[in-house]
Amino acid sequence: MKPLKWRTNISGAVYVHEKGSDVSGDGTQQKPFETLRRAWESGSSRPSQIVCIGFFSEDMADGNHACVIRGDYMGAAVFDGADTYLIYGFTHLNMVIQNCAAGNSEVKVWTGSGLLAGAGRASHAGIVGYAHYVNGVAGSPVILDKTGVYYGAAGGTTAVSYNVFSRLKSNENYPIRLYVRYSGAQHNTYYGVPIAQRAKGLGGYSGIIYTSVFGAWDFFVDDTGIELNGCVVCADCKFYYNDVEIPVNGATSTERYNSLVAGMDSAGVPGANRMTFVDCIFTPLASDQVMNNPEKGDFTLNPDGPGVRAPGIYLGALPPAVNIPIMDDSSQQPGTWDENTASGCVTVLNNEICLDDQSASMQGEILSKIVSVNPSEININAFFAQFASKFKGYFASLWNDDTVGVEYSPSNILPLGFYIVKGSVVYDNQNFGNNSIVIVTVEGTTFSDAASGSTLLAIDDPNSLNVVWVRETPMPYLSIESTAGLEAGGTYLNRGNENITYRSRTIAPGESFVAENSVDTFSGSSGYTVGVMFDDSRVPSAEWIPAALWGEYFVWKSAGVIQHDADGVPISSGNYLSFQTTANGGYSDQIIKSIMNKAYFQLKIFVNKYR
Repeated sequence: MKPLKWRTNISGAVYVHEKGSDVSGDGTQQKPFETLRRAWESGSSRPSQIVCIGFFSEDMADGNHACVIRGDYMGAAVFDGADTYLIYGFTHLNMVIQNCAAGNSEVKVWTGSGLLAGAGRASHAGIVGYAHYVNGVAGSPVILDKTGVYYGAAGGTTAVSYNVFSRLKSNENYPIRLYVRYSGAQHNTYYGVPIAQRAKGLGGYSGIIYTSVFGAWDFFVDDTGIELNGCVVCADCKFYYNDVEIPVNGATSTERYNSLVAGMDSAGVPGANRMTFVDCIFTPLASDQVMNNPEKGDFTLNPDGPGVRAPGIYLGALPPAVNIPIMDDSSQQPGTWDENTASGCVTVLNNEICLDDQSASMQGEILSKIVSVNPSEININAFFAQFASKFKGYFASLWNDDTVGVEYSPSNILPLGFYIVKGSVVYDNQNFGNNSIVIVTVEGTTFSDAASGSTLLAIDDPNSLNVVWVRETPMPYLSIESTAGLEAGGTYLNRGNENITYRSRTIAPGESFVAENSVDTFSGSSGYTVGVMFDDSRVPSAEWIPAALWGEYFVWKSAGVIQHDADGVPISSGNYLSFQTTANGGYSDQIIKSIMNKAYFQLKIFVNKYR
């Protein structure tokens, strides 16, 4: 087994990895266990910390209310109850918890309080079942989706932040309640719980929920003591009083809030019993416009929606992200995964990208369609390093978190691989600025420091998960007509305003497709063109680069210098005007980095089966 890199280092913690072993493992970082249950029962006394990576589906509902189970980082660990199991009695951190059963008379926990059971915990084992000691989820951050939750509490006794409470399950005795005590809750996302599953807060307890997002979440307007402060309330949230819905209308936040207040007045809701709303946004947008795809479990925010207040400032549990939904049929769906590119052990089935266990292949992949963003508004965190080597003026960047990777100093021998520059360095007689990519292809080389304290950070290890690898083109693209033919594996964008047809599929404007072979063509109206996005065959060689202002033609550039012919004219792949100056009716003979309002990139999922 390949040595594992862990981000969380806690003395005395027991480590669990889905590729570990309950037989030969010992719970260390080097030899982790395979299951949470084995870690829980590994010693003479119960561990206080379990750190895990992987997918787990097992019964963990007998905690002593003193142990923390944490993912190595957010999203590193998924606990799936498979509608049968619980993970009750523990504090959860950096976990995705889904499909846990709601407690019932058949599903009991260690203390025998079956109807109370769910993800979460009480203060300690001796007071399980007492409402005054509900801790709800007990931990931050965590994503609870389609799962039961202890005492029906969407919240916690202490401040819980950056949590998702989505499509929670309930039982007949303990419906879902907003639960906040003491210092309140902030930056949470609440989604998908209808009024039939809801109950008002526990009597005598009140609290404030700050900077959170509510979508398809139904409210009791007389949920006394609950205040929403600086939150987004989506248009598919509903409000009820005495089991009667109070309609909310209006095209602006102010209009919708005033409509709610007027409805409460008309229904006779006592002023002292009403929920309180302070500086909230009552958006006319539904949940799937505020968040990218909540029904698919994607609670990241639409960058153009009301949940994003300013660069780096957002509401809810998860930050803004480019939306690339997973769909089983991406026909006429711009920005989705192209199901026809699934290959090897990757398949698309029932609206999901799946691992094909029946496939003999140990590898597989699937390509996304083209995603376009405005790079002045959205920072693409990094781009494909091989591509960057041809465009030295473009940079890669990392998440704000500490990076896992080996740092190299001047005079250190550099192993082959990719490096991010921290500072300013000289390598292979070239200057590299901060966050640019250095690619080492020669054994035994070193670099020199162009600024005090500069280092190179290795980023070619797949465990460096806070580096985003994206193949990107910020340049305009070549366009071709149907008669030009396609190239197998090439990606093409319908950049016009008409539908075209490829292999009987309708490709809508703004949608891209991947050619399955080099024999096909697309059909459209006479003279209609599509953009060539990622088709390396269109570029004469790796040293030809697209000119930023010329768009449809290429010029030759070697060692950063435009190459000219015997007449002093830049060597071009095409149209005479591509190398004429503007004074002569052409474009330019200068390669100039233009300011683009669109950048295009494509993602690929790689899968390797271990066994």
